[in-house]
Amino acid sequence: MSEKAPTRFGKGTSLLGLLATGGLAFFATTRPWWSTTVTTAGMPRTDVEAIGSAALPWAIGLSLLLMASALGIIAGSVVIRRIVGTIAVSAGIAGVIGVVTVSGNPAQQTALDVTAVSGATVVWVDTWWRAVASGGFAGATLVGVWVAFRSHTWAEMSARFEAPTNAGELDEVDTWKLLDAGIDPTQASAE
Repeated sequence: MSEKAPTRFGKGTSLLGLLATGGLAFFATTRPWWSTTVTTAGMPRTDVEAIGSAALPWAIGLSLLLMASALGIIAGSVVIRRIVGTIAVSAGIAGVIGVVTVSGNPAQQTALDVTAVSGATVVWVDTWWRAVASGGFAGATLVGVWVAFRSHTWAEMSARFEAPTNAGELDEVDTWKLLDAGIDPTQASAE
């Protein structure tokens, strides 16, 4: 039975998947996760929002890590890709756990203090951006699993992108003489 040739299928999808899910998590983390309207006697209504990055600042770092890990897929070897997949899985799981378990109390109180309506009793409402952030991190976890388990079937960069090893054996004059004769100096010493 012959060994299957490496394929490119899945490499581009994984690259775009990590960029998209990391970008989605980043965008959703910078949106309001909680909102409320404060009405106090003698004052106009005030809409107050608590941003996700105020409650969970390290979620932005995780989402940027996920987007940057896509670069490791492009030129990395199988081992590097598996490490990248494992990092993406870990970052995605940490992001989901963080988003689901975060308490918005400090961010909510800060939002009230900034709008100068502290002391009022308010009822906070969750927005859907928190679920979107969680979905972005969960999607990155799935892409990371795909990268870790399927990257061995993807084609690697060929040797033509590597620097020739025998180019340093010729001096500058010999190199020009070979070029004038129409001979590739990187191949001349191999003959």
